[in-house]
Amino acid sequence: MKKIVTMLFIILGIVTTQAKMNDPYHLILEGQFLSEKNIHYTIYKMDSEGTFKSIERTKSRRYYSITCDVGEKYLIRFQDKNQNVKFLIVEATKPGYFGANVDFRKSYDAVIRYTKNGYSITTLTNSGLAHK
Repeated sequence: MKKIVTMLFIILGIVTTQAKMNDPYHLILEGQFLSEKNIHYTIYKMDSEGTFKSIERTKSRRYYSITCDVGEKYLIRFQDKNQNVKFLIVEATKPGYFGANVDFRKSYDAVIRYTKNGYSITTLTNSGLAHK
């Protein structure tokens, strides 16, 4: 019985992932927090004037999932309980799915962009984003 339940969860996970990947209007971004737990994060979306406006603030213990509208630019601010901050810039130009873990042991921020090979992540070692 336990094997049947495990197989059902695996099949459900595959179906859910396929549904996310077939969404023509969104980039689904998911990942986990490495070396820290209970992370607060705020999602900012760039408006027509080029200013990032806060659209969502939430807390997650271990994993995150963000749905980005295609054609929009986002800034996500992750903060741990020790006030350490990580930034992730997302340029959602094409629909799809991308996994990116947030590692608080590393000192850099990152940007996710669409390239000729699909979405990729680039580290920003001197991003100039304030870590307060």
